[in-house]
Amino acid sequence: MITPLDIVNQIKKYTKVFKTVGFVAELQRILDEAITYEPQMPACFVCFKSSNTTENESLNGYMSIEELEISVFIVLSEQEDLTGSTGMNISWTTCTNDLKSCLMNWVPNDISVMPMSYLGSQYMTMTGSRIVYEARFELEQQLTEQDGFIPQYESLQEIDVDSKYFKDSNEVYELQQDIN
Repeated sequence: MITPLDIVNQIKKYTKVFKTVGFVAELQRILDEAITYEPQMPACFVCFKSSNTTENESLNGYMSIEELEISVFIVLSEQEDLTGSTGMNISWTTCTNDLKSCLMNWVPNDISVMPMSYLGSQYMTMTGSRIVYEARFELEQQLTEQDGFIPQYESLQEIDVDSKYFKDSNEVYELQQDIN
């Protein structure tokens, strides 16, 4: 199963734009402009947004497809630097294109049904010095009974076998045996 850490590591490995990559829990500190946390900009933060599954397609087990929607929040700085320019010199389109080059068409594991796809992006919010956009990606992965609870049964101790052999509707012989 894929985790947010897998996505963060993939972005960190291949990004050419983002200076900070993390988890969505860090996003609120950036929006609040916490003095204790000053990330390098531009930054992005990963969050699993939703999950849907298809109905069970197996007659004697479990098999379905889970569709994961993953949000990556892009944070750009609007603060002026010493030269008077703002962080928007690195544009939203540059950041989304970089995310697409990191994640789109990536197959993160062997249960992925299709490569990760890009669903789109949108403006989210603006503070005095930050602009936040959301880029959405989707991944489909197969779920089987191995992904769920597997009951543990007691090991087999003994088998009692009673059988009768018939030929032309007549009993030929009977077998009774205990197998330990």
